Amino acid sequence: KKTEVTMEIAAGCLPAALVEQALAKIATLLDDPSRLQHKDTLWVPKFDAKAKRGRTHQALCFGVYHRNSVVKGVPVDPVPAMFLEMVHMLQQKQLMPADFAVHAVTVDVYEPGQWQPPALQSSEAVPRAFWIVLEGKVEILAGAHMRMNGEGGFEPETSGETQTAVAGPGDVCVLQEGCFGQLKVAVPAAPHRRIVACLVQLLPASLESCPARRAASSQNQAKPESTPVSADSLACANTVDSTPVIEQQHVQRVYNTIAEHWDITRHTPWPRVTEFVQSLDAFALIADVGCGNGKNMNIRADQLCIGSDRSEGLVDICGRKGLEVAVCDNMRLPYCSGVFDAALSIAVLHHFSSVERRLRALQEIIRLLRPGGKLLISVWAFEQGAESKRSFPEQDVLVPWKHVRKDGDKLKPRPDDPIEQRYCHVYKEGELEQLLADAGGLRVDSSCYDTSNWCCVATRV
Repeated sequence: KKTEVTMEIAAGCLPAALVEQALAKIATLLDDPSRLQHKDTLWVPKFDAKAKRGRTHQALCFGVYHRNSVVKGVPVDPVPAMFLEMVHMLQQKQLMPADFAVHAVTVDVYEPGQWQPPALQSSEAVPRAFWIVLEGKVEILAGAHMRMNGEGGFEPETSGETQTAVAGPGDVCVLQEGCFGQLKVAVPAAPHRRIVACLVQLLPASLESCPARRAASSQNQAKPESTPVSADSLACANTVDSTPVIEQQHVQRVYNTIAEHWDITRHTPWPRVTEFVQSLDAFALIADVGCGNGKNMNIRADQLCIGSDRSEGLVDICGRKGLEVAVCDNMRLPYCSGVFDAALSIAVLHHFSSVERRLRALQEIIRLLRPGGKLLISVWAFEQGAESKRSFPEQDVLVPWKHVRKDGDKLKPRPDDPIEQRYCHVYKEGELEQLLADAGGLRVDSSCYDTSNWCCVATRV
């Protein structure tokens, strides 16, 4: 059966500064592999006959280790932040689907004369892939049938079944979605150095088939494993004017994805919130900043609670419940200053990825309160109690969320759905109190450790 190949080049769609940042990171890792968290992140070819002919090259594998479209249970370093930023830019330009999630990045480094033989792209593993050229001019061939034409050269066996594209730094090569199971991709030899990054979205079944993931799942049922966040992923997180990539991908996108499941499992107000709200006067005006599905907004009928959240999915759920809610960014809350009698910030501040952003979020909440207004704030604690199902290797982590479905009165896992990873900065003892002091305008009335959370009640002065 004849295979129609559709391959397009989006020229110059990535800024040179971002490409240079990626090249600098790659050069550092190639020059000093000791900087890698996992040695298998860097693949170095053996010095053999294939190497002498140029039929192999160095490669860096991030996220999920896979060779020849086969997922393998080998631990590798997480996907660096600059590739997540590239995905966001390409999605904004509608060159990538909005629901594209990059699970794996392979950076192929071709020295002069090196080449890649035709490699089958398996639809069982790789439904979507994008090639980004970082250095040099690269020729990419895609087709169902190719034959070699000398060392490092290829040509189609049948006319029309192979397409060739030439791309330069900052260009993106896009293959038609859904045709990967029928295609082979090759990179012919060239007299100059070339670096190409392949960004891949894997199917859930392929991710679950990874032996390392299965082992982690079976060994950590009581305490799901959290993954440390690399310093590179937090390098650009100190801005309050735009949302860092790590928050876009691992907070905002995740909560929109899991909103319905979140609503199923979060339905009862936290007792400490109930106690705080009950202590307020009748007709109090309360701001619930980061209200989620609104579970804390209807505790008392004689008060008015106005909610806000960055997740459109969760705000939609609140709207269906008849709650007063709005989609808002905690960096810029659209409310007048000094008009609220009280404010809630429950399990929100640990989703901001820098001290600057945590401080700005807190100062925005303080701005809403009238003098004498009360604030209840809670964050996840680094020091987890014995009752907790979590453990944290470091303070900046990705925390897994496993999808569930409702079956009668019971919740059952959904193994076909991918495990989402939520970014969290978990707080050590005294850190929340210090943040409140740095924000200014508050008097801390009490602080406590409650069910693996640090909590404070404060008054606007």
